Amino acid sequence: MIRRICILICLVFSGISSVQAAGKLLVVGGALKADNQAVYDAFINAMPSPKTGVIAVVPVASGAPVESFDFFKKNLIRYGVAEERIKLVRLAVRDDRSTPMYNEETWAGNARKKNEIEKINQAEAIWFTGGDQLRIVQTLLTKKGQDSKMLTALRQRLKDGAVIGGTSAGAAMMSSPMILSGEPMTSLLYGIDPKQENALRITAGLGFFPYGMVDQHFDARARLGRLTRALHYLSPESRLGFGIDENTGLLVDLTNHNLQIIGAGNVTVIDARDAEFGEKNKPLSVKGAGLSVYAHQDRIDLASGKITIASHRKATDKDGYNDHQPASGGGMVFPAQRLADMLGEDLVDNKIVQELERISFTMHGETAMSYRFYQTPDTRSFWGRDEKDQAGYSHISVGFDVMPIKIELKK
Repeated sequence: MIRRICILICLVFSGISSVQAAGKLLVVGGALKADNQAVYDAFINAMPSPKTGVIAVVPVASGAPVESFDFFKKNLIRYGVAEERIKLVRLAVRDDRSTPMYNEETWAGNARKKNEIEKINQAEAIWFTGGDQLRIVQTLLTKKGQDSKMLTALRQRLKDGAVIGGTSAGAAMMSSPMILSGEPMTSLLYGIDPKQENALRITAGLGFFPYGMVDQHFDARARLGRLTRALHYLSPESRLGFGIDENTGLLVDLTNHNLQIIGAGNVTVIDARDAEFGEKNKPLSVKGAGLSVYAHQDRIDLASGKITIASHRKATDKDGYNDHQPASGGGMVFPAQRLADMLGEDLVDNKIVQELERISFTMHGETAMSYRFYQTPDTRSFWGRDEKDQAGYSHISVGFDVMPIKIELKK
């Protein structure tokens, strides 16, 4: 049974009441565009002193650390930050040959260097670039899994009110455990299986985000199944997933436990705490998960359980705007749909449909995976156009099942 959304959120809050950080997080799903002023403004304005505070950029995840720093610095300057306020934290694991004036490989041990740690101590905002999240974890955690001096400084800055942000790899590392890698279909079929190439891999993250597991590049790379499978390996009470689309941020206020969606895409929340899972070493089988999809300017207040949908999106008509029977299938003959649009146009905002099935398969195996989405008594949908005339949906409490099925393909 899918819980009512207020109960879902209040129970989440009850599990994180011990979090003492007074700062904020900005978790960006990757592919952040230079013209996404809403996300850049959110990061800058989250600082205690937006007009004077120092911003430290940590490019350790990138294979081109200096280039990644320069790109982000240029965009910060574009949105009003003085260049002298932006500091490069020299932490990296590989050399970029296109920058011969630097040997970034020598920066690998700088998480214990006083002068680099001091840049963190002085910063009101710290940004982690994209790349490989394992590089972040390997440099900021010791070989015994303990906090380095730089990570200790980062946690202290967060407690003191600073904002920590990151994109792509810089988003993945926010939760702990974190998803390291895994192709969606392989993750669905095999879970964590070292014998399978591109299978799911989970490891320790930094744990700045205390509310659930984060996945990034979410809709563009079809990671709904991957995140659901990853939740299978958590304890039942911890099975909450936050999938963040590209060019989209989740602004988290750790003081009042308020989450705000900012940017071009969606944040998908999977609640699998009451779901029934099958065996871990078999193709994924899960029944009774809950799915909510939020969009720009939507807010989740974890303290009160209140969901605030952006004012430009209105509840869809109970009779439904659409009245078609969606086809189930995949491949080039079917138009690509964003998750939020599919749930709206083909399910919640469709007067003749109560459930929707999508099937994925590979040509080299008989096992296919079926996604089943269905309306529950608590399902609600909202649609509207924002100030830039961009249309979009938000959805609350859609039912979600995943199951393996057998198929036979013949020419």
